[in-house]
Amino acid sequence: MVEIKPFCGWRYDPNCVDLADVIAPPYDVIDEKEQDALYEKNPYNIIRLILGKDELVDTSEGTNKYKRAGSFLESWQKQGIVINEGGPAYYLYRQTFLHPNSGRKVNRIGLFAAVRLEDYSARAILPHERTYTAPKADRMNLIRSVKANLSPVFGLYEDKGKHLDSLYKAAMKNKADISFEDDKKMSHSLWILKDKEFINCVSEFFKSQSVMIADGHHRYETALAYRNWLRDSGNAGNRLQASDYVMMVLVNIYDEGLLVFPTHRLLRLKALPDIEKLEPQIAPYFGIHGFSVNDAKDWESHLSQEPQDHVVIGLQWGKSKARILRLRTTSKFDIRRVMPAGKPAAWYRLDVNIVQHLIIHKLLGVKPKEFEEVVRYTHYLDEVVKRVQSGEATIAIILRAPDVATVKKVCYSGEVMPQKSTYFYPKLPSGLVLHMHEGR
Repeated sequence: MVEIKPFCGWRYDPNCVDLADVIAPPYDVIDEKEQDALYEKNPYNIIRLILGKDELVDTSEGTNKYKRAGSFLESWQKQGIVINEGGPAYYLYRQTFLHPNSGRKVNRIGLFAAVRLEDYSARAILPHERTYTAPKADRMNLIRSVKANLSPVFGLYEDKGKHLDSLYKAAMKNKADISFEDDKKMSHSLWILKDKEFINCVSEFFKSQSVMIADGHHRYETALAYRNWLRDSGNAGNRLQASDYVMMVLVNIYDEGLLVFPTHRLLRLKALPDIEKLEPQIAPYFGIHGFSVNDAKDWESHLSQEPQDHVVIGLQWGKSKARILRLRTTSKFDIRRVMPAGKPAAWYRLDVNIVQHLIIHKLLGVKPKEFEEVVRYTHYLDEVVKRVQSGEATIAIILRAPDVATVKKVCYSGEVMPQKSTYFYPKLPSGLVLHMHEGR
C-alpha cells in the first residue's frame, strides 16, 4: 500500500560543523527563547531554515524569513556546509536517550525514507490528529522558497514479528557513518545504506504496509498541497518528481523506544466553577474520588493506583483541590448517548475525546469557537500543579498516556483525534538529513 524509496539526501558536512550545534527540535515546539539560543549557537543551525526570525523590513512580496531561508540553503550548498550524498540511500537512524521517568537507557530505531505522497482517502497514509490552517499556510510559504523537506514526518508502521529487525541489526554491526551526542545527552547514530539487497528488501516490505502519522501532520499535508500546487501550475512534468515524495522517519509501533506521553489540558476560564455544585452533573458519568494535591508526586501516587484498562481523568483547581474521575462502565450507562454519534467503539474509549466533548464542552460549558482561546497544553505534571496553584490556569485536566494500540484502532477506522492527543517522545530532530526537490 505504501511506496517508499531511497533518496539522495543532503547532510551537514561534519568536517565543517559540529553536528550537535546545527540540529534543532521540530519548529512547532520551539519557543522564542529557544529560537534565540539556537540562532546564537551556530550561524549554520537549521533554525535559520525551519523557523527564521521576522525583521522590521520584511514584506510579504519582498524580503522575508521564507526567502531568507531559501537564500541560506543555497549559500550553504555553495559553501559545502551541506553536501550531496552522491546516490540514493536509506538512512537507518538510532536515537539513544534516557527514559524521563525511569532513567533507563532506551534506543529507538527508525528509517529515513522518501514516502510517496497520497491523499488520506487512499488509506495508505493515515492521520490520527486534526490540523489547523495557519501552520499549514506558514509551512507552504517555506516549502515554496526552499523547495525541500527540511524536517522528517514521523511515521509508524506495524511489524509485530519484527521482520526488518534482522536487516537493521546486521547493518548496525558496522560503524555508524554519523555518530554524535547533543547537549541534552541524547546520542544520534546514522547508517547510510546503499546496498541494493537491503534497499529491495525494505522497499518490498512496505508494499503491504500502511503508515500512520505520529507527528508532523501539518508538514505532511503541506507537502501534499505543494505537490498538488506544482501539478496545477504545470511545473511538475509528466514523470514522478522528488516533490511527489515526502521525507519520513519510519518506526515500528512495537519498537521498545516508542514512548507516548500524555498531554494535559490547562483551562483559563472567566470564572472558577464551583466543584461541589458541578459534582452532581459529573456523577452520572464518573465515579468521583477527592483528595488534596501539594505537588506532582501526589498526582503520580494517586494515578498509579488506578487500573490501566479503565478511563481515568484528573481535575485540579485552586491550591490543592483535586478529583479523580473514573468513567462508569455499568450496563445502565453508555457514554455514546452523550457523545457525537456514529463513531467506532475505540473512539469512545479515548480519554481525550471524552475530555473534549463531555467535560470541556458539556460540563464546563466551553463553546467550540472558544476552545483555542481557553485551552493550553503541557506534558508535565509539575507544570500543571504550578500553573493552577499560581492562578495562571483556572482548572487543569490531567490525562494518562494514550495506548498506541487504541490510537491505531481509531486511526485505522477512519477517525481522527483532537489536536494534542499524543506526545511521542523524544521528538525527531531537524537537520540530520534534508530531502531536496528538483531545482536544488
